[in-house]
Amino acid sequence: GDAKVDSFFGAVIALDASTGIVSSKVEDAIADLRVTLGLPADASLADIRAAIDDAFSTGGVTFNASYEPAECRADVDVAVQAAAECDVTVDPGEVDIRCEGRCEGTCQGGCTGECRLPSVEAYCEGTCHGECSIESTTECYGTCYGTCSGTCSYEVSGECQGSCSGTCTGRCETRIEGSCTGECHGECGVIVDSGECNAQCEATCEGHCEGSCEGTVRPPSMDADCEAQFEARVEASVECDPPRIDFGVDTSGIDNILEISHHLGRILAATAEADAILAGVDGFSASFTPAMQAMINGELPANKTACALLQMDEAFAILGEAAVTLNAVVVIDATLIL
Repeated sequence: GDAKVDSFFGAVIALDASTGIVSSKVEDAIADLRVTLGLPADASLADIRAAIDDAFSTGGVTFNASYEPAECRADVDVAVQAAAECDVTVDPGEVDIRCEGRCEGTCQGGCTGECRLPSVEAYCEGTCHGECSIESTTECYGTCYGTCSGTCSYEVSGECQGSCSGTCTGRCETRIEGSCTGECHGECGVIVDSGECNAQCEATCEGHCEGSCEGTVRPPSMDADCEAQFEARVEASVECDPPRIDFGVDTSGIDNILEISHHLGRILAATAEADAILAGVDGFSASFTPAMQAMINGELPANKTACALLQMDEAFAILGEAAVTLNAVVVIDATLIL
């Protein structure tokens, strides 16, 4: 019945669920590694690493993996919900979430990168993701509507309305994923360095973001006591893509190298997610105080306070178990890849 206390428990549940998902991802990747390497189902991490080293040794090289950090995204919708649940003065319909990084959704602000504008027959001075229609007096790699000085696949009343193997004098319509300086029947992607982009931003968003944010999610103006819960919920929503692994050597002589690399990449992605969730768990030391203060100040009825105190003990037990599980994921990464 108290927003701060309820959001505290809600964040614990979210962190616990995310911990379970990350743990399952790692376990699945390890199980697949065992199969790929021909190991028994109970093979230890040391056995797996030894098998990887042996596979590389058989291929005449030494195992040495390098990789870029995994690309991770936080769910902006989760951030909006977290802000509204903890601070009752926040209107979820007016929450302004700032993405200091790459926005993979709608950006209402400056977009540094490609701004994709949904359009139908709109003039496009950028990349057309669809059909581009332009006035052309040169070669047409599509359908020519006009005069074809070459071979036309289909003519109507002397006018070419099909593919043209020569020069098209008239309108050319072509299905492309490239530059278009005419009408774009689809989405037009414009490269912008600044300015407003009230559409799909596929790069850095300097304003309100709807979708997912690869970078830092900045909350709206809200109760300071709710910031820790907000950050924890955001961290729990993080999803990461497996990074590309570069072994720095010729791996063509190694059996199942693509599968090995893929499974190791999955572990790296899960480790990045584990690191994010751990940050959320660590931040709960700050959110514990306002939740307890609400109970001490008598904001909850006596019967709810007694219940909440019991649940508080369980919540911290869950967080402790989550920290152990997540740190174990980091150890797996270090054992198999570093």
